[in-house]
Amino acid sequence: MGWQGVGVVYMAMEFSIPFYGDYRLVRVNILYNLRVRPSIGFCLDVDFIQISDCGTRLAPCRHRPPKRMRDTGMKGLNRNALAFILAVTLASIAGQARAVLMLTDSAVFSANPSGENWNGWIWNTQGGESDDRWNLYYSSSLDPQNPVFLNSKDGATTNIAIALTPGTHLFSVYGESVIPNVDPLQHFVLSLYFGGNQTTADISGLYGSSCNPVCPASHPNGLDLYGSSGLSTPNAQEAGTLSFVSGDYEVTLSDFIWILRPDIDQVWPYWDNSPDYSNGSNTPDFFGRIQLDVRALNNASPVPLSNTLTLFGLGLLLLRLVNPRRA
Repeated sequence: MGWQGVGVVYMAMEFSIPFYGDYRLVRVNILYNLRVRPSIGFCLDVDFIQISDCGTRLAPCRHRPPKRMRDTGMKGLNRNALAFILAVTLASIAGQARAVLMLTDSAVFSANPSGENWNGWIWNTQGGESDDRWNLYYSSSLDPQNPVFLNSKDGATTNIAIALTPGTHLFSVYGESVIPNVDPLQHFVLSLYFGGNQTTADISGLYGSSCNPVCPASHPNGLDLYGSSGLSTPNAQEAGTLSFVSGDYEVTLSDFIWILRPDIDQVWPYWDNSPDYSNGSNTPDFFGRIQLDVRALNNASPVPLSNTLTLFGLGLLLLRLVNPRRA
């Protein structure tokens, strides 16, 4: 059986291209013909491309998608050239996707001023019945009373997978408590794990009265991701650093706090919103703030996405000049 046409795929993009000190707004409509062949796969043929020069960035782009494939904006298009431009563009974007750091696990545990585990409290991003520890919830909102949680409940959705691109990343973190107050000598260690690592922490930061905002934690008797101490596993060794290098990027823990907030009771109803839990636990939550700064090292030279799209647009415009529309 040969290739069978099953439908069309329509894609539209708008982007700005630098042009003599100003910008031109360009809209690109591309229509693909989708064909499949059993046991081989599928392919996309470029059947239509239409480019609209919408003028300066202040001018609206009113071009509508084509109704018929024969209503082409470019006659005699060199499809091999177009395919090359698309391939280069996608390769550049894919290269950037591979470059980002992924924060994949996190834990906070109670410690003494030297970083050794003390009192046995721990919150982590594991969840599930096999993990009997308190859950640690990340929020992208910096408003303590209005969290926008990135993980949830008590199971697989408690896990995190947060992409960290170059720049500054701020998070609020929450954990349940069963106490009305905290010993003044109580400190806390934040453990961060990247790229799927679940052995020893990649970054360990100590917070408390003797270490504010955050100090490197390096004690061998901390707690690992699952709450085991250094007496039973080498994974409880703290990282001893606030920075971690992965590939071409370095991430640094620049700030960390973890305090009991009497005015916050967000976690209990979020953990389980059934009637028994929906009114909160009537105990204050622990609330924290994390700042991570990511920078590209000297050997990293990613192409910004805006530049990628600019190159793609310039290539399409060049094709239009080479293959002008015929009346």
